[in-house]
Amino acid sequence: MKQWSLNTKLTEETASEEIILEKIVSGRIPQKREPGSFWEDRGDRYHCGIDLYAPVNTEVFSVEGGIVAETGLMTSPEILPYWNPTHYVIIEHEKGLFCKYGELAGFTMKKGDEVEPGSLIGRVGMVLNLSLIHISEPTRPY
Repeated sequence: MKQWSLNTKLTEETASEEIILEKIVSGRIPQKREPGSFWEDRGDRYHCGIDLYAPVNTEVFSVEGGIVAETGLMTSPEILPYWNPTHYVIIEHEKGLFCKYGELAGFTMKKGDEVEPGSLIGRVGMVLNLSLIHISEPTRPY
């Protein structure tokens, strides 16, 4: 399996997240049954992806070449009041596999764009608006 390192350098802009990141950034792909792993049971659904954690505004690059198949809104306060808006980009890679790059603060591509391996797709976003989460509200896995 090809390994991709995560860019976990903290910039001045993200330094305030350092304490949170020490707890969640492991620098590795989550293993079976771990939070963020493929097919993790989230109660209301199964997670059909792999979560890789990185500081907000970290650059996200394409792992392979391909064509942008779709872009769109992934999370927003209209879905859950304590979510920030984030976006996704789906790329059909050269071998016919689709990869969804999600929870982006923004993206640089549009449908139909050709993508080279290592192309900048966007930057990591922040799903949760921590100032709007209240202890009395039930949490829902996403």
